[in-house]
Amino acid sequence: MTRNQYWKYPDQKQSQLDKYTSIEFMRLQNRIQALLDRFKKLDGIMSFRELYRFKDDIRNIEKLSLMPSKEFDLMLRDIKRRKLIRRADAIYFLLMFEYINAYSNIRKKSIELNTEIYRQKYEEFTGSESEDTIDDMILLYTSVLPIGVSPDNMICTEAIFRTDQMFKAIRAQRGADENFNNSNSPAIEIALARAKNALIVKSQAIGYHGILDVIMTSVIGYAIINAAYKLNARKYTFMAVLDERTTDICRHLDSEIMNVSDMRLGWNVPPISWDYRTNEPIPHPCRSWIVLKVKEKDKV
Repeated sequence: MTRNQYWKYPDQKQSQLDKYTSIEFMRLQNRIQALLDRFKKLDGIMSFRELYRFKDDIRNIEKLSLMPSKEFDLMLRDIKRRKLIRRADAIYFLLMFEYINAYSNIRKKSIELNTEIYRQKYEEFTGSESEDTIDDMILLYTSVLPIGVSPDNMICTEAIFRTDQMFKAIRAQRGADENFNNSNSPAIEIALARAKNALIVKSQAIGYHGILDVIMTSVIGYAIINAAYKLNARKYTFMAVLDERTTDICRHLDSEIMNVSDMRLGWNVPPISWDYRTNEPIPHPCRSWIVLKVKEKDKV
């Protein structure tokens, strides 16, 4: 199996997810515009009319199924108890909701497509269908990856961080005492672009990979490990992409034949997230792949 064959199907699905993410960010920009149209100023206490509408927003938000977020839940609980609410706090809360909602949708699509990737990669190696379902993938999203956090934690933390960045952009663009009503302002557009890029951009040239790519390549790693045990494989060969962007550890591991019993995602199974020789993280879009060594008589 060549590198292009190995990554063809996952990259096709990842492209679908990238397009979905771009559309979701267009929707997010429109929702931020609606928020800016609604609140003309940042400072001051909300009027009774504003507060009544805001409380109605809270009731509607509580009915939605969003990805778990301790920060959002704590803020929701706190703001529900207040009798007087500053406009800035209301705007920040609603802004956080818009990001959590958008990232929840992206997470849901990511789970759907990564389930398809997992099943395809497992079947490609074993010749039999995987019994894993979307529910199994949801459980995997709560599991800690070699980089030290779970997919859910990565996505949720990113949503909260981008909320902070957007709120700062709004303040910087218009100021606390001026009207602000344009989500196409440079500061806001930059904040949105950076948020989207953090999810989908994957470039070995700049030594960085998007969060969704980290999750996708990890899902493939888990599929290969499970396929290896299903096949009773004894050995596997690590194959690296050798060019000027290849990391030292992947170059070191290239063509190495290793024991399946020693497989460890992130260390000797792609995506390589740690250099086991230096115990240092490697934040790059790993495109190495695995070739399993299986004897015909050992196949299940």
